[in-house]
This record gives sequence, structure tokens and C-alpha cells, in this order.
Amino acid sequence: MTEQNKNNPSPGSNNISFLDPAQLREQAEKKAKTIPFPDLDTMSREEIQQQFHELQVKQIEAELENEQLRGGLEHTNDILKGISDGVWSLTWPDLELIYLSPATEEIYGRPLRDFNKNPTLLQEVVHPEDQHLTRQAFEQLRETGAAKRQCRILRPDGSIAWVSDKSKLVFDENNNPVRVQGICRDITERKQAEDALVQNNILLEGIINGIPDILAIQKPDHTIERYNQAGYNAIGLSPEAIKNRKCYQLIGRESECDLCATRDALKTKKPAELEKYVPELGQHLICRSNPILDQDGNVVYIIEQLCDITERKQAEKEQEKLQAQLNQAQKMESVGRLAGGVAHDINNMLTIINGYAEMMAEVLPSSDPMYDSVQEIQDAGKRSAVMVRKLLAFARKQTIAPVSMNLNDSVSGMLKMLHLLIGENIDLLWKPCQNAWLIKMDFSQIEQILSNIVVNCCDAITGNGKIVIETENIEFDKQYCADHVGFVPGQYVMLAVSDNGCGMDKHVLDNLFEPFFTTKEVGKGTGLGMPTVYGIVKQNNGFINVYSEPGQGTTVRIYFPRLLEEADIEEQGKKKDILLKGRGETILVLEDETVVLNLTRIMLGRLGYNVITSNSPSEALELAKAHDGKIDLLLTDVVMPEMNGREFADQLNGLFPETKVLFMSGHMANVIAHHTVLDERVNFIEKPFSINRLAAKVREVLD
Repeated sequence: MTEQNKNNPSPGSNNISFLDPAQLREQAEKKAKTIPFPDLDTMSREEIQQQFHELQVKQIEAELENEQLRGGLEHTNDILKGISDGVWSLTWPDLELIYLSPATEEIYGRPLRDFNKNPTLLQEVVHPEDQHLTRQAFEQLRETGAAKRQCRILRPDGSIAWVSDKSKLVFDENNNPVRVQGICRDITERKQAEDALVQNNILLEGIINGIPDILAIQKPDHTIERYNQAGYNAIGLSPEAIKNRKCYQLIGRESECDLCATRDALKTKKPAELEKYVPELGQHLICRSNPILDQDGNVVYIIEQLCDITERKQAEKEQEKLQAQLNQAQKMESVGRLAGGVAHDINNMLTIINGYAEMMAEVLPSSDPMYDSVQEIQDAGKRSAVMVRKLLAFARKQTIAPVSMNLNDSVSGMLKMLHLLIGENIDLLWKPCQNAWLIKMDFSQIEQILSNIVVNCCDAITGNGKIVIETENIEFDKQYCADHVGFVPGQYVMLAVSDNGCGMDKHVLDNLFEPFFTTKEVGKGTGLGMPTVYGIVKQNNGFINVYSEPGQGTTVRIYFPRLLEEADIEEQGKKKDILLKGRGETILVLEDETVVLNLTRIMLGRLGYNVITSNSPSEALELAKAHDGKIDLLLTDVVMPEMNGREFADQLNGLFPETKVLFMSGHMANVIAHHTVLDERVNFIEKPFSINRLAAKVREVLD
């Protein structure tokens, strides 16, 4: 055998194998035995020589062909050494190794000698969990003659690599499969990149679907590519159902929205943002659109974010409503304080006007030319006093003496008076509830409330109509009040007055409790009716709601707190004005308004009392100390610059415990009462007062 033949590789080496001359001779001898040998006895010498020559030629041809094949295979080996993919060949169906290319060593991480020692190692290194893939590839080869496989392999260092291979069967001249050959490639890095991409996609999907806002990927023609989960939930469609559909079509529109952030972003190629209301969804949205540009600066996609701010808008609207209510309450409070202050000053003036007019009327004969004028002054003074009382009621500074009462009984006692107010063309229906809870109020305030509301009801009715007055026991819990602005939790007795008149629009409702606001003709309304009702209700810790629509009538519902203490209902009686004379008692009068002080002195003097007057608390105290006899009564104003009347009364009673006290004022301040409700132990007379009222009150306190 030549040196070249000695170096020829054997099957399983790292070079492609081929037959050397010795191997060719061996195979030739085997084949020759199957060929019948010619009968030399029958052949001539020339025929024998010719036959031998032909055999020599064929042998030389075979050797030359083998040399040519060897050169081609060596060239093929050189090529395979430069290829990163591995090439292999196995016997079929035993799958024993025939050949492995050099690149296979790097792919499998094993030297080729390991495969030479173990012909089935190529199958054994497959990961146990992927062995079924090898069996599947085997079955594909058996059925189709070709197979593909991707599987994991175990390297000697313990690492795991991914391999992709393609294989096919090789058939002999009789079309019988004799071997399987294939090519393999290391795809570990690709698999790692794919796994990283999958993980990144999972993370990205989690982030996108975790965003509560709607995210939409759109093409430049507004076709939706996809939504996040919030988008699919909002639209109510599956990913398949939105394919090739435009964004505006998904909400039932046939054309683009009037306001469109995506359209703006397409024009400017910059992010765009706007806020709009989408009636098809019933939502307020903030729309943000960001364009995605290619390398040439063309918009290829639009990322649109839709933030639902409907709840925020509703909260802002509710906040605005609450702010308006707060502003209204503050305005009403300010107007109330102003009205209370003005009423106090006016009461002082009315005390003077009415007092002197009353005394003039007593001394003037009816035949005197001035008598009628004095009567007019008295009438005007009385009407002014009524108006001032309404202002005080609105300002919640009206002097009241609340008592425990049954609202049903109180209203029932007023029905006759109310019938006189409404006339014959209007039906008055009274619907009291059963077992009405007790409330604590001044009876005169109930009369004021009903009179004002019923008069307004009459004015709203043209022709024949109906007014319904009803009561009901009602309890509001915290949950109900949380959903109904203006309501306060607790138990209440509701007084409702309804009519079927013309109703009121929003403008009138918004200004209903404004002082001096009226829809009546000039001279027919003061604009103090409903403000008076409002002030009375607030003064008694209640609340009021008015429901009205144009042409649908009006319902006024007033809620008075339930009186939880058991108390007898005090019957209200009117006392006749009887001029009660004094019996020579001494009265100390303290009033900072000099004109009012002088009038009071004259009135008390005419009633038969000894009067000591002062317009200063310090002076009054000195006068009291200097007085020799007993001081039976202190008549003092409440609000004064130096000190209030309550404080002065306490000082005087420290010196003269037996001296009784009567307070007078145009309004009640907190110095004498809590929230302007009289303490039952405090004696009080409201300005302006007549001489008859003063006489009766003084006599009541002294007796």
C-alpha cells in the first residue's frame, strides 16, 4: 500500500472516506467469483492474451477513477472545514456513524474521537426532554424520506445548546435506503434571542395591558392595528373583530371626529393632545397621539392614548355646584348680617316714630286736622315694623320663643286663615301624616312660613287651581345624604306645600331666596317672602328644598328637626292689649340711643313709674348706688359700646339681687341667647314696641 493509501481516512474520521487500491482489489475479487471463468482450453493463445489485456485496462481505469474520486473528496473536505454548519452521515436504519464534518466538533462541544468510539453518541447527547423529537424525525424519515428537527443537546461542560438539523435518506441503485445524511447548525444564540424577545414581549404586554388608559396603535389612515386590554374592554370587541376597521367606525361614526388628536399628529408629525366629549361613549376623554416615523421621516404608526376623565369631570361639576352653594350660603350669611344690622338701627328709629305717634294720637281729638296724619304715621310705622321683622327672620335674628308642638295641630289651626288668603278659585287640600313627631318652634314662625308660601302659590295659579299641604315623618341616613347635596342625617318632620301653577325656571330658582328678588309687578311684592321662610328654617336648624319646572307647578319641602324630648304641647293664646299702670315702682332705664331713652322715659312716666335714665353703663351703676330707695326693675338695651346689657345686669344684680331685669333690642345677639333663641329665664321685649306692649311686659316682669 502506498504512503497515500496509508494516510487515507477510515469511516468515522474527520475526512470523507474512500476506497484505496487494496480495498478495490478485495471488492473486485469478491465480484469476480460471481462471474463465470472462461474455458481456457477452448481459447487460442491470442484470445487469452486479448482477454488479459482487457482486464489490465479495466483495472487501470478503476484505479484512475479512484484517484480522481480521492482528489474530489479531499477538495470537498477542504470546503467543509470552512463551513460553520456540520455535516453528518449515519447508517440506515441502525443510525450508526459514518461521517462527521469538522464543524460538528464545535457544535456538539466534543472531539470527533468521542463519536468514533461511540457510533450512537450523536443520538445520546440529545436532551432527555427532547428525545421524542428525535423519534418524530425518525418517523418522518421513514414516511417521507426527509425530516427537520430543533432540539437541545448536552455538552460535556454541562451547558445546553440548541441544534437545528435537516436530514434525508440516500437510496442505492435498487431504491433501498442505505444511509441518512444531514446538515446541522448551532442555533443557541438565536434561541436565546428568541427567548429574550418572548420575555420582553411578555413584559411589554404586561405593561401595556396594565395601563388603565386605552392605548391604540393606528395606521395613518386611522385603521386600528391593535388595542391594549383596556381598549378591547372599552370597545367590547375581540382583536379579530377590529381588523381593518377605523377608529371612528368602532364607536358607530361614519367619519372622523370633529376633534382628532391623531389627525393633528399626522399633520405636524409631532405629539398632539386635546380634551373632548365623545357622546357615543358618554365619556370625557383626554386624547394624546404620538407619531412613529420611519427613517425617511414618514409616519408609519400613531400611538394614541385615551384617558377617561368622566369621573373627574363629574367631580369637578359637583365641586362647582358645592362651591356655588357655599358662595350662595356665604352671600346669604353676609346679606343676613347686613339685614340684621340695618333692622336694628331701623327698629330704634321706628321705636321713636311709633312711640311719639302713639302718644300724639292719644292727646289729639279725632276732629283735629293732624289726627289723620298721625294715624297714617302709625300705620306706616306698623307696616315698617312688619318688614323689619321679615328682615330679622331672614337674618335669623328674629326673637322667638319656641315651644314643643305637633305640626299637624299647628297647621290645622291655620287652615281657616289660609282659606281666606287663597280665595274661592283655588282648592286647599290638607294631608297630615299619622302620629307626627314633635318639633320645637315658635308658632308665629309656622304661620309666617305657611302664609308666605301659600301667597306665592296663589300668585302662580291662573284661574282655578289646587294647593296641597302635607306632613310626613322622615329619617335620612348618612348614605342618603351623601348622595343628596343639602340634606343632613337625622329625623325630621317634613312640611310640604305644592301647587299646580306656572312653575319656575332655573333663573328664578337660583335667586329664590335672594332678599328683595321678586317676579311680581312693582308695588305687589317686597321680595322678602321666601327669604323670610329661608331665614326661619335655618334659624330652627332645618333645611328647605324647592322643586319646580316651568308649567309643572312647584313643591316646597321644609324639614324641621324632630324634638326627641317628651314635652307637653303648649297652647298658644293671644292676650289682649290692656294698658296696665304702674304702682310707683322705680325703673332704671339704660339705653345708648338718647332719643329712644327719652321716649322710653316718657312712656314709663305716663304709666305711673319712677324712672331713672342713663345712656352709659358706668353712669347707670353710679346712679343705682346713689339711689336711696329700691330699684324694682332694670330695663336695658342689649348691645352697647361700653358693655352689653347682660354684663351690666349681672353687675347690678351683684349689688341689688332683688332687682328684676327686662332686656330690649332691635335684634337678639349671642350675648343674651344662643343662636338668637331666648333663654326661657330671660325677659325680653322687641323694638319697636308700643306703650301698650311696654306696659304689659313691665307689669308681667314685676308681677
